[in-house]
Amino acid sequence: MSDSANIIVAVAGVVWNQEDQVLLIRRRNPPRAGQWSLPGGKLERGETLEAAVRREIREETGLEVEILGLAGVAEIVDDTGLGGSGRHYVLIDYSARLVSGEAVAGSDAADATWFDYAGLSRIALWDETRRMIAESARKEIGKDVQLRPNTRVRKERGTGRARRQGVSIGAPASRGRFCR
Repeated sequence: MSDSANIIVAVAGVVWNQEDQVLLIRRRNPPRAGQWSLPGGKLERGETLEAAVRREIREETGLEVEILGLAGVAEIVDDTGLGGSGRHYVLIDYSARLVSGEAVAGSDAADATWFDYAGLSRIALWDETRRMIAESARKEIGKDVQLRPNTRVRKERGTGRARRQGVSIGAPASRGRFCR
């Protein structure tokens, strides 16, 4: 059996509403359980990438979207450190525009919330999620702002070693609400 059988192809959507806010979901399951992320999931056999993005967004948020184009590709080579079971993920992200519906968490999402683009630097996100949102913003809504990673370097007491530490600023928003 080939190692490629252990590679999972997944899709996600960088969804924009009419106010140019981006939709994030709080992940219910590993990898990155409990963290803010883009809505998405595994590609099913026989499904096109764009159909998978629309299905995953509908399942996780209840929204109908129009696919605008490819935002980018990322990967997690080994998800063990993220609470996963050592899988390799190839993540294909698309930009999308809200067509209808109200954001409500469903299936794999614990929360679904709209965020102002400018406020994303205060939200703890994976660097690749930030990159996909920034790429989509540049291509789709004409924003060319670099979103900085939410990390800081802190010296561990007594060791002299530096350690990266995630920073989360602000309280979680309620389901389907707008955050600024």
